[in-house]
Amino acid sequence: MSGPAWPRVAALGLLAFLCILVVSSVGIGRMTVIDRDEARFAQASRQMAETGDYIDIRLQDEPRYQKPVGIYWLHNAATHALGVPGSNEIWHYRTVSVLAAALSVLALAWAGAPLVGAGPALLAGVLLASTMVLQIEARIAKTDAALLLTIILAMGGLARAALGQVRGWAAPAVFWAALGAGVLIKGPLILGPVLGAALWVSVARREFRWLGALRPWPGALGAAAIILPWYVAITVISGGAFWSMSLGGDFASKIASAQESHDGPPGAYLLGLLVTGWPWVVLLPLAAAAAWKLRAQPEVQVLLGGLLPFWLVLEAVPTKLPHYTMPTYPALMLLAVLGLLRLGPLRGWSWAIGGLFWLIGAGGLAAVVVALPVIYGAGLHAGTVLGAAVALGAGGFGLWRLRGAGPERLHLPLLALGGGAVAMVWTLVVAAIPASRDLLISERIAAATRCHDGPVIVAGYGEPSIPFLLGTETALLDPEAARAALAETPGALAWLPMEGSAPQALADGVWVTGTNYSNGREVALQLHLHPGIPAETPPCP
Repeated sequence: MSGPAWPRVAALGLLAFLCILVVSSVGIGRMTVIDRDEARFAQASRQMAETGDYIDIRLQDEPRYQKPVGIYWLHNAATHALGVPGSNEIWHYRTVSVLAAALSVLALAWAGAPLVGAGPALLAGVLLASTMVLQIEARIAKTDAALLLTIILAMGGLARAALGQVRGWAAPAVFWAALGAGVLIKGPLILGPVLGAALWVSVARREFRWLGALRPWPGALGAAAIILPWYVAITVISGGAFWSMSLGGDFASKIASAQESHDGPPGAYLLGLLVTGWPWVVLLPLAAAAAWKLRAQPEVQVLLGGLLPFWLVLEAVPTKLPHYTMPTYPALMLLAVLGLLRLGPLRGWSWAIGGLFWLIGAGGLAAVVVALPVIYGAGLHAGTVLGAAVALGAGGFGLWRLRGAGPERLHLPLLALGGGAVAMVWTLVVAAIPASRDLLISERIAAATRCHDGPVIVAGYGEPSIPFLLGTETALLDPEAARAALAETPGALAWLPMEGSAPQALADGVWVTGTNYSNGREVALQLHLHPGIPAETPPCP
């Protein structure tokens, strides 16, 4: 798109960015810190500010070398910008993911412009940012939203090279800078969709010369200048342990076996797409039709390369987590918009199948947000019922109006479907999770003992959210060691697991009971004072 249309697209892009920024910010302070990965990332980032060491990555006294340093630097940049370095408020760290999700809208508008046009690419960016998976990841202080942003930017440079639209150094510079930043955030994972697209296009064309437009030699040197300083420094500091723990441990274990019981058969991601890609699973039939009918077009070859190879690899890997396929969603959303605008409208079999996909995802999500407080809280929660009803009503209206809608009548149904998705996410993070009291073990422990000035010990519940909420010096010990430390440490408090199984033991003293959602185990912890006396009242009323 060129000429006078560009100012309009730019204005709409700025509006979309601001809307997604606001939408994704709702709930980031209300939702408790999530175990285990978010708490680990946030606590390690916090310790960098506490120690002033921004090279080595530590989680309490242990090295944390599963991921590179990029996300920790971003977290600290955010907390310093907010004036709260070393904060134990989780929302300060989540602002990185919120901003990355909002910037992904603008990034996809730029990256997808040579493939589908600037206006349709902006629409794809809005669809991407309102998918269930990115709306959740935008509220979690992990690597994935930031990594997605780097992937989109790298794919934008690659797309311009594939279509012969590289002019000067701008696109190659973006490509290599994004590649370097992605490697610094999450190691080699950025190479999955990028290499997949490069190989797919090269095989289709039977040549690799088009990649020369990306200025590979100076570009690779620029990426190395971003990547190597920290990698060299951590190699020296850790004595090579970083490589054995990250590549030899974390990365290899995910490929060879199901890590931390996160397993699933091939095809699990395709089934999970009904929830992670909701509400835009309604457009999957048109996306598939566009991929097949337009497969010979160079633009679609780039999109297929960014989607299929990496997705198939992930389906084959034993470890399965819902967000792992998110790097392929930009290509998927661009295909969905391409199908909607070129092969649409959605009607007949495509509307029936897409509608069924939407209904399955909607039913599953509504059941979760309503059931969580029933199972883990005080019972049926009016807010979750109302929120789920609004989400289903808005989305259902959008689904009905989408049938047979041409390009000039898409605004209302797409807005209703997106609004329904936003309502569902807000209901989850603002109502359902906070009302599920039995799951909020760390939050309740922190509320009862955060004001205590002395040492705090926790036994039988070793989740990393505890030191994040209570302080880096909080001791996570086994029960025997915890009792010994409590006896030897004047002024200490200890949360100790219940001995035996008599329910009447919970009648007296200060207790926190619930379910550890990280492993599904029931937890019952009683507060004890030095040298081992059960507390009668909590220190923080």
